[in-house]
Parts: sequence; structure tokens; C-alpha cells
Amino acid sequence: MAKTAIPFEIQQQVNQAVETYNKSKKTNYKVSFKGKYCYLSRMDNRNSEADAMLMAAKRLGLPVNLFKQAPNVETKIGRLEWTGDMGKWGFAVFKYSRETYDADEWMFPGSGLLDGTIEGAMKAGHKIYP
Repeated sequence: MAKTAIPFEIQQQVNQAVETYNKSKKTNYKVSFKGKYCYLSRMDNRNSEADAMLMAAKRLGLPVNLFKQAPNVETKIGRLEWTGDMGKWGFAVFKYSRETYDADEWMFPGSGLLDGTIEGAMKAGHKIYP
């Protein structure tokens, strides 16, 4: 395992992979970097009920300021660990029950989609936290 920070060139490749995936799958994944780790999360609009109420208010001619749209909610997916190889990232799933990343946990939906790539982690993210 690499002990050093993720090189800037690799960070750029990761950002490009995430951007490409987001465009092709119409998702909103984002990454952040700290040391040898790349943190993967997804921005989700969790309040479709409020959206429906807002649309109904507009149709009925009611003041729409009564219904505020919910902001996007960040869903933490996991932490990828730089190993020195773009195709062999380590993965630790984020466990909301403990508010920690767990590299030893493999009993979760989508674990079979993890293949050491950034794309595999994003595919698994749809199953881990739909």
C-alpha cells in the first residue's frame, strides 16, 4: 500500500472519471482528497414529497414561497485508498451506524461490484445507499 498522498495527476484522473460517470449515468457523485485517501459521496435530493407539493402549489396558483425545496443531501459512500495503481484502489464502506469507514466490512449490497476502480466504487454506491 502506498503511504504517500495521492499525486495531483491521479487526482485529476479521478475527477475526470467521476465527471464522465456522472454525465453518462445522470448521477451526482463527488470526491475529495486527503492524504492517501479519496472520499466518495453522492449528492441526492431526498425530498421528492416537497417537490410534488411545490408543483401542486404552482398548478393551483398558491404562493410557492410556502413550499421550500429541500437542499441536496450528501450521502457518504466510502473511502478509497491509493495503492499506487489506478486500477487497484482499496475500499472502505461508510457505516452510518458508527459514523466510520470500515475496510474490513464486505457484507453489504454492491460489494460484488467493487473491482478496484473508481467506476466500480460508484456502481457499488448505488447498491450500498440507493
